[in-house]
Amino acid sequence: MDKYNDLIIGSLASIVGGVSYLFKNKIRRMLMKKKSLKTLLYHDMFITANNVKGRVDNITCLTKGKEDVVKTRLLHILIDLKVKSVIKGFSNLLIDKSIEDMNGQRLKFQISKTLNAIVDDYNTDAFVIFVSMGINEKDARHFINGYEKHRAYIVEGFLDRLESITLNNSYKTNYDKLSAVLEVIAISLYVIPKDVISAMEEVNGRYLKYEDRFNF
Repeated sequence: MDKYNDLIIGSLASIVGGVSYLFKNKIRRMLMKKKSLKTLLYHDMFITANNVKGRVDNITCLTKGKEDVVKTRLLHILIDLKVKSVIKGFSNLLIDKSIEDMNGQRLKFQISKTLNAIVDDYNTDAFVIFVSMGINEKDARHFINGYEKHRAYIVEGFLDRLESITLNNSYKTNYDKLSAVLEVIAISLYVIPKDVISAMEEVNGRYLKYEDRFNF
């Protein structure tokens, strides 16, 4: 009888051990206190985004050493739209419950999709506003593309770090991964005021012709 009981106990232990091994990651996630992704809506990235807008609003663009009021106004509009799009895009991502348990590859895809939507959003809005102000379409495109070209290195760096973070098993949950991603975004936003000065120099003085036509 004792041998029979030992056999049953041994069999049950083996089954429990096997199940625990197969589902150890799921069990570990269940045992861990789950952090709500919504708490990341208070991440420092969002504060940085708003601070950047204020810093850029204090920037005056120059052309040949003189104030360029048109280029300055266009810059302020573009960055204002960019900041609003970043805040909106990542806020919507964080309240999407479907991303909580996504695997790394799907999470990377979803964040990349969000980034592309953000860029399309503020570039499209900026183009419409610029044209409505009287800037011709070619000049509007030149301004927007000039800024994006200058910031291409930031986008490339972000995508590289995004893959590293989302596919890194050292991050136990998607909360941890998204928190790390937001840190990278915060850094990319922080350098905008410095970047735009160089970007506006490359845009050149083609917008001086609008200064006498419009009240900027």
